[in-house]
Amino acid sequence: MTGDRRYWKKARECVDAYYNHQRQHRTGVHQDGSLRQDWERYDPNEATFKGATSAWMMALLLDPLFHYWTLTGDQRVAKMVVKWCDFLNRQGMLPDGSKAYYVINCFARFNPKESRGEFGPDMEMHNAEIAYTFALGSFFTDDHGAA
Repeated sequence: MTGDRRYWKKARECVDAYYNHQRQHRTGVHQDGSLRQDWERYDPNEATFKGATSAWMMALLLDPLFHYWTLTGDQRVAKMVVKWCDFLNRQGMLPDGSKAYYVINCFARFNPKESRGEFGPDMEMHNAEIAYTFALGSFFTDDHGAA
């Protein structure tokens, strides 16, 4: 980063927002480690889950979060990554573990009749990003005492 205080402030505000969203989601529904939204409002052609998230989009977010952590040592990043990995492992992978759902239904565990998620086209092509996600979770759990 440039060292300009404005950018540090904005970066911290982003991490604050992610951390608060994960811990105290505005819906008031259980905190499961996901960063979720109403997917129907996002793209109803993909899914209509009221609480949903994307493993692939989260993998994209984890990269700059990790970079932020390398610059600041902010332990909230480690906690967020570990909580997300716990969620992804518990709810975001297909039963055979071969790939993640394209859109994960965060509320499916409360209603067994609901789909756990939507299958996406070629999601296995994102297995490298999913592996990176779990590698970060392992890094923070094993090496840096995140939880």
